[in-house]
Formats: sequence, C-alpha cells, structure tokens
Amino acid sequence: MVDLLRLMIVLLCGLFVVGACSDDDGTAKDTSQGGSDTTTPTDTTSGDTTNPSDGTVQDIGLTDMGRVDTVADITSGTDLGNMDSGGTDATDKDAGTPVTCGTDSPEAFAACVETQPMMSDLAVIEGARSAKSKKSTDVRTFLESRLKELGYTVETHDYGAGANVVATLPGLVEPDETVIISAHYDSVPLCSGADDNGSGVVGALEAARVLASGSHDRTLQIAFWDEEERGILGSAAWVALQVNAGRRFVVSFVLEMIGYYSDVPNSQTFPQGFGFLFPAAEQAMVDNDWRGDFIAVLAGDDTLTWVSAMEQYAGQNDHRIVSVILNESLRESPFLGDLRRSDHAPFWQAHYPAINLTDTANFRNPYYHCAAGDDVAKWIDEAKMAKTVAATVYGAVLALQKDNPKGVTPQTPACDVVKQDCAGGQKCALILTGNAWYKPQCVAPHPEVVGLGELCVRPENVVGDDTCAGGMFCTFWGGLGKKDPAERWCVSHCHEDTDCGVDEVCVTAGSTGRGNGVCLKRCDPWGTACPNETNCTAERRGIDHKLRFGCFFAGAIGEGGTCGIAFDDCAVGLSCAFHPESGVSRCRKPCDDTHPCDGGQQCLAAANPPPDMPSLGFCWDD
Repeated sequence: MVDLLRLMIVLLCGLFVVGACSDDDGTAKDTSQGGSDTTTPTDTTSGDTTNPSDGTVQDIGLTDMGRVDTVADITSGTDLGNMDSGGTDATDKDAGTPVTCGTDSPEAFAACVETQPMMSDLAVIEGARSAKSKKSTDVRTFLESRLKELGYTVETHDYGAGANVVATLPGLVEPDETVIISAHYDSVPLCSGADDNGSGVVGALEAARVLASGSHDRTLQIAFWDEEERGILGSAAWVALQVNAGRRFVVSFVLEMIGYYSDVPNSQTFPQGFGFLFPAAEQAMVDNDWRGDFIAVLAGDDTLTWVSAMEQYAGQNDHRIVSVILNESLRESPFLGDLRRSDHAPFWQAHYPAINLTDTANFRNPYYHCAAGDDVAKWIDEAKMAKTVAATVYGAVLALQKDNPKGVTPQTPACDVVKQDCAGGQKCALILTGNAWYKPQCVAPHPEVVGLGELCVRPENVVGDDTCAGGMFCTFWGGLGKKDPAERWCVSHCHEDTDCGVDEVCVTAGSTGRGNGVCLKRCDPWGTACPNETNCTAERRGIDHKLRFGCFFAGAIGEGGTCGIAFDDCAVGLSCAFHPESGVSRCRKPCDDTHPCDGGQQCLAAANPPPDMPSLGFCWDD
C-alpha cells in the first residue's frame, strides 16, 4: 500500500510539474538589482502544447529546462575561501592558501576563469538570434573564429534546418574518450537572449579559453547548438551521428541559462507540488528564505563523480549548488518530460552521461523569454556566473584525466522498427517515454491486429500498445483526412525514403530519434492533389532534417496566419513557413524558380528545402 501511494504521489507530482512549467504558476521577482517590486510574468512560450495530430503532449520548442524536481543534495555553501568577481584566484581546501591560475591541477585551471572575457563576448552575442537570422549567422561566425584562434579544430555541422559549431582538442593519451561542454546559441524570436542562452554561450567560450591553455589525456569538445528553442533540433541531430558512430563520452556538461541570481528573499520559486515529494529540499529553500542565489545541477546518477566534485569546489568558493539527481527510470519517465527540455535530453536518450547547469529560468528570472521585459546583459550577475563556469571547468578537468571513470558507448536500440527483429513473435514498436521522445522496444502484439491503412486503436494514447501489425505506427498522419479526432490509421515505419513506396516520403514522427520515421503519401504542392480533407504541406522534416511535401489533414489557418511549425494547421495550399529574420512562423504559399509569387510578394528561400526542390521558398509580404 505504501509503494502504491508513493507511485501515485510521483505521478501526481509529475502532472503538477508539467502544469506548473507550462503555465508558470510560480511567482518570479525582479530581484537582480536588489529591488523589491514583484512581477508575475506569464510564460506564454513554454513550448508545452497538445499536438492535435496525435493527441500527445509535446514540447515543440522553447525548451529551456530550468526545472528542479529531484533534489539529491544541496551544498552548504560554507565560506571556506572566496573567489573574486574576476575569478582569478581560489582557495585550496586543505592548506587554505590561494591557488594561482595555471594548468597543474583542476583548481589551477578553474582559477583562470575571468568575467571580463565573458562580458565582452556577451556584448557581441546579445540580440535576437532566431534560427537562420542574420544575427544567428553572425554569432555562429564569431564562435567559429574565436574557437579557431584558441587552437581548436572547428567543424560546422549543417544538419539542414540549422548549423551547430563543434570544436575539438584531441586527447594525448585516450583520444577516444571525450568530454564535451556545450550551450545553445539561438534565442526565442524578438528577444535579446542575454541569459537565455547568451550566458551559457559565453560560459562555454570561457571554458574553451581556459582549457585550451593546457593539454589533456582525453579529447575535449566545445559545442554550440542551433535550434534548441525550436525543439532541441541541433543537439539531437548531432548526437544521432555520434550514436551511429559508436562514440564514447565520459560526460557532457550543458550550460543552459547560468547568469541570473538573486540574494533577495522570495526570489526563487518551484513547481506546484514540489514539496509533496521533496519536503526536505523545500525546507532547505524555506531555511534560505527562498533566495535564488544558487545554480541548479540536473544530472543522471551516472555522473555522481563529477557532480560531487563540482559541489565540493563550489562550496569552497561560496557558491551554492542544488544537485538534482535522476536514475534511468526518472530520466525516461513520461511524467517528467519537463526535465528533458534542453540539450542534455538527446544525450540522456542515447544513455550518455550528461549534466545540465541552469539558473532555473522562469522560476527565478522574470525576463525569461522576455516575459517581463527584454533579456539583456544588465540583469546578469557576472561574479556568480563566473563561479558557475569555474565549477564546470573544475569538473571537466577531472573528467579529462585518464585515471578517472571511463566514457560509455551509446546503448544499442532494443530492436529495429523497420527490420522487426524481435524474438518470440513480439513486435518492435516506438514507445513514448515522455516529452515526445520515443525509443524502440519489443512488445507483445495486440490480439486484434489490423493492417496497413486500416483504422487502429491506441489505448490511453500509449504508443506501441496499439492494434497495428509489426512495422507500423498508429497515427493521425495517414493522409486520409480526419473525420473523427479519435480515428487513427496504420502507416509504415521507415528510416529513409527508400523504405517507403514510390509515392511516399519518410518523415519524422515526433522526436523519435535514431532515424525512425513513418511513410506518408508524397505530393507536389503545384500538381498532385491530396485526398479530401488533407493538404499538401511541407511542415514536417524528413529523416535528414529537410522538409518533405506530404499529405496531412488540412487546418483552418489562412494565408499570413500564425501557425505551429510542428502542427498541420494551415489551410489547403499553404505550409507553415519560418521567417528567418523575425523568427515567426506563418501559413504561406510555396514558391520556387518556376513558380513565382504574385501580388508583389517575395519568395524567401526555405531554411531546409527538400532534396529534390533546392530552390524551394515561401511567399512573404516583407
């Protein structure tokens, strides 16, 4: 009975967490300048939305984690020695003597962290950086140039929709063991993004500068992800490549909003229901008068070596860390999808060790996604940000040493949804693990199996537990119309277009990862018509992250109307197009070299055109 009650509380808390993070139930305070006026920004861009195409709750983007839901330990923050605002010295925990900036120990590396380079870089990076905008491109060029100057080998990973920047310093002893520090460099549209995530970017750049000054046993990578705000697309695309290559990672440090702090009482909030499951953690906040003066560390239980080291170092330098430790079950729980709303999520999905550092976003910062005003550099606490970066450098240096725990290879998928290689008559199905993340798993087939194109049943919306035969996906996306919201059809699984019929395309089905998709009817936006109640639209990306024109049920939003990039809500003849400069998505007519716009509209090139339509664009008024 006790275990059942505990399970009910966990599920209830999970629902509370999702609701709280979506609706921003907590009250944030404008406290970074010591003010006492309270503001309650509404989180109108949390990204948690109900997907009308398959009924699931899906995080479609705007994905800053900033959530503290499983607290394992809170450091005391005992003042055993201070690091100045420039981060140029620290205190040795045993001798109590200053540690000089250098390369002979983790403490010496960490003592090299300075605020001035970070704030100078932030002046360059600050500004609206929605994907494919000129500002985003300029920032990416700046990052590439800076990393090359520091001696890194720099790769621009263009995955179609966007481009990541990945820099590498090969290890001298164990080059196949990799430690990575990363941050996303895009922002939400029309928001300067100083904290979200300019702070993470400059923190990773400063770590790159400091760590480049010495040699390391293991390989170091510094990465900057694109399109985190549009669904964690950049990091997911890159991690998928590493999984396919069997790369080994010791640990991934992900910096996600590390610049906003407040020493004012009641400046920190937590999701509703937090205290039910974690009364001790809530009591710790009560004892500290709910001050937002700490950095939250969200980590898997396979990273305890590095988390403990960071806690110890931070505590010696008067910097509080709240550690949030999740075992594998919690990391994959469908009820805790809010804990995967940043670039550590693809690493977790691949079973790579990952640590997310965050100032908790809208649970502290009223300027999160510009809710209460622009997210600009004047709200950044540069001294505490430097201490967060120093703790990250300290942990990274330890991880880069050959005598410490080894890296891990990605977990091999349990089965292949196309090959259907399960034993004992089971079928390989994509199982929803939360936040629209799926993983292939062998399950018992339903006793009432139906075939391709037939109506199927998905009890309680649990993916995999459906009536479709093996190799099929039960979904609204059948290209057959949607007469009843409860009706779904069986469609074929695929890894690429060649797995589908000649008149079909392979498109992603939510955040399936590992190249899993479904086959839909191919169409030509200027030619082949789709069946009744469906629309030939390019809203969904293919397995190669490029657009595909396929038949989806038609929406009701007319030309110029605001649309959801992940949904099928535009009327017939329109697609949900993304404007590279404004960062907005609107229903627009497609165009190309042979199909010009009319009425004075401009044909702006699509950010990720289909392979067979390289000149694809959409008609815009501006």
